[in-house]
Amino acid sequence: MKTDKELNQVFSAAPAELYTLLSLPLPGEVRARSETYKELETSADLVVEPLPPDQSTPVLIVEFQGYRDKQFLPKLMVRCGLYRVQSPHQAMRCHVIYLDREYESSAVDDGGLFRPQVHYLPDLIRKLQQDHPDSPILSVLHPLTAETEAELTSTAATDYDNLRTNSELTPEQRAAWLNVFHFWLMKRLKKSLEEIQNMLVTQLPEVEELPWGQELKAAWTAEGRVNELREQATRYDDLHAAGDLTDAVHARLKSALAQQLAQLEAELLRLQRTPRNSALQ
Repeated sequence: MKTDKELNQVFSAAPAELYTLLSLPLPGEVRARSETYKELETSADLVVEPLPPDQSTPVLIVEFQGYRDKQFLPKLMVRCGLYRVQSPHQAMRCHVIYLDREYESSAVDDGGLFRPQVHYLPDLIRKLQQDHPDSPILSVLHPLTAETEAELTSTAATDYDNLRTNSELTPEQRAAWLNVFHFWLMKRLKKSLEEIQNMLVTQLPEVEELPWGQELKAAWTAEGRVNELREQATRYDDLHAAGDLTDAVHARLKSALAQQLAQLEAELLRLQRTPRNSALQ
């Protein structure tokens, strides 16, 4: 499950919460954004800057890594170097957050130039549970950190309610975090169509109001119709095998079904490949 865009959305909306996650003192008001370096076609996940600008207050360059990539740390060194070129007098700290230890890249000797601090999300979560057990971060990241689908399903309503009512979040931050939470929840849970729909109705009634929720509903509709047509094709084959349909009728019916299936499967593929719109992009 790709996470970079969603993690960017979470901490761009509420950058102070990143300091909580990393157990760093909040220097005051901060903003977070992604930074694209067009000259080398690379980008930093998060650049967290003090407001107003202050050269003595370190800017945080934060990278999230959720898959194996031997070149990850060299790429990070390049991004930190590019930021240094743009802001040569700005204090800066580089942080890497691996979603799991299995994604850790080989260490790179940069001569002590940037010295990125390495974190592992499970360790950060455990510390957060001890120090800030009511933190909304625990709820919004739970779809990433839950060990099993059963655990995630059993706590979804509680996590949702915590995000919906937590006083640490502004209305804008809450909306952004709920959007990401809903998206991750549906990506992580591998349930039947009926089970997911029931869960949405009983626990997460606002999801269909979200743009991606509407797209997901359209995908469900197409998927259901595809399954119906496939079942109908099987019934035609059974009738033909039993001698209740002639070869000509069977061929004509199967041809019509094949055309409908091709159109629906193409539409379903498009819906599945379409990036979710709204604030997640």
